[in-house]
Amino acid sequence: MYPHLLMNLELTDRTAIVAASSSGLGYASARRLLEEGANVAICSRSSDRVESAAEQLADETNVSSNRILPAVCDITERDDIEDFVETTVETFGSLDIQVNNHGGPPAVTFDEATEEQWEKSHEGVISSNRWMAQAALPYLQKSNIGSLLVVTSASARESPKNHAISNVYRLGLYGLVKTISREYGPEVRANAITPRFVMTDRIEYKIKRRADHREISEEEALQSRVEEVSLDRPGDPEEFADAVAYLASPRASYVTGEILSVDGGWSRFVL
Repeated sequence: MYPHLLMNLELTDRTAIVAASSSGLGYASARRLLEEGANVAICSRSSDRVESAAEQLADETNVSSNRILPAVCDITERDDIEDFVETTVETFGSLDIQVNNHGGPPAVTFDEATEEQWEKSHEGVISSNRWMAQAALPYLQKSNIGSLLVVTSASARESPKNHAISNVYRLGLYGLVKTISREYGPEVRANAITPRFVMTDRIEYKIKRRADHREISEEEALQSRVEEVSLDRPGDPEEFADAVAYLASPRASYVTGEILSVDGGWSRFVL
């Protein structure tokens, strides 16, 4: 964990939704926004998990529990998303920031990918992000700092092997962000933030997957990923959350339609 010096991100009493936020990068992002003074709505498909996450967030940030709205929401269900957004606005009175987070598709080759995996991943990546944006945008347009942030993958720019589904669908989210930034500006800023090798359960799964594919140990697979990044270590979810809070805030008021990589220098592209 890296202690951060707080700068005023002008988020006090603002309202944010962070999707898929009972653990991992979503949870870290929700915590960071709470630390900056925002009211935060979090969600999970499991009532037990989201209630537990809300209690933990209140404890870790020492904020009042009435600044946290835990909700049961399956982000692959459009009705759930619409209810979640409406409940958030009813509870806090407005919506200023929407952080679209979602689960990753399976790490499979093109040959391995099944029809069911393609269909479920389209629903979980493309449809869920489209539905979340459509539900939030009318409220974001009413805010004077309206900000939509889509969490996707840095590797969509440099498609790796064994990630066929991710390579197709996550690149599509770049296009979604660009489209919204142009069609809904200046009222709403839309940006993507793209992590890679930030340690979560998802990365642990992918390390195991790499070990299986390359027939090496998990320790060797982890080291091979370390060697891919300029900073010679995995990222911490708090580092990712710092970037989320900044990009979502008014301090990034002249940034829209951008793809911000939080990848420790994994990306090699120049333009």
